[in-house]
Amino acid sequence: MQRCFWLAVILLVISPSISQGQESVSAASYLSRGSQRFARGDLSGAIDDFDIALKFDPRWARAYHTRGLALYNRGLTRKNITDLDRAIDDYTKAIELAPDFAPAYSDRGNARKAVGNLDQAIADYSKAIEIAPGLAAAYNNRGAVFHAKGEFDRAIADYDKAIELSPHYALAYSNRGSARKARGDLEGAIRDYTLSIESDSLMAEAYNNRGATLCAKGDFVSGMRDFDRALAINPRLAEAYLNRGAARADTNDLDGAASDYSKAIELEPRFALAYANRGLVLLLRGRTAEAEADFERCLKLNSGLKASLEGRIREIKERRPEKR
Repeated sequence: MQRCFWLAVILLVISPSISQGQESVSAASYLSRGSQRFARGDLSGAIDDFDIALKFDPRWARAYHTRGLALYNRGLTRKNITDLDRAIDDYTKAIELAPDFAPAYSDRGNARKAVGNLDQAIADYSKAIEIAPGLAAAYNNRGAVFHAKGEFDRAIADYDKAIELSPHYALAYSNRGSARKARGDLEGAIRDYTLSIESDSLMAEAYNNRGATLCAKGDFVSGMRDFDRALAINPRLAEAYLNRGAARADTNDLDGAASDYSKAIELEPRFALAYANRGLVLLLRGRTAEAEADFERCLKLNSGLKASLEGRIREIKERRPEKR
């Protein structure tokens, strides 16, 4: 049966902004209103206010940085590379105006990672650390990029430093758990995910990742309990639906698995792995045409899954030959 596809959920921390010299009253008022809109999730409204603030004061590094944060978050939400590129431009302008502005380097690293410029992201995080050696978020985020590059030992070293600087840094514990799991240290990963949960009981991603690791050890009951907790905290966490679906498939609950995969797709319509897994369940249930539609959609979204998906399809067909 289909084993859990474990997905490391690596979130990047937005570092706090810093004040920047004299600010005009008008610029400050628009920045303040934009920040309030940002906090409420009105990213487009926030960006409009930051635009006006910068018309009043076009040399305000803090305003460029804050607009960059809003563009970055909107870019991630909408999967819009134009917003991400604009965020990079804003962070760069903030750095030009305030060369020792460490959070701007760290956040530009986040945006560069999001568009796939991993080496540039590492350079930005390293510069942020050079300026502000106590910036735990920069160590965590650089660790995430080393993880993405497959350099797990370097990732763990950065997570260690982030935790040393901030002992209750839930995200760093969760990310270190992901790196340890990638190295095959399942027990170490579970310990780190547990520490993450102890540091932040609302860390849905840590429950999801611990659940996937428990399933990899064959403990599906505990794993599904963790997925349920993750979804109680964040009902829109598509990865938790995907992983719970895989656990249900492994325990022969094919209807439950298909339902979870469908929910993951509803939340993330471009979630290639969810289409792949739902297709495999449909194939097991003899619904070949629907399965093939899911496989086609999966490969359009991520052709890199082709070899592993074809292998799983072949295994299922060999085990359950199609009726003629």
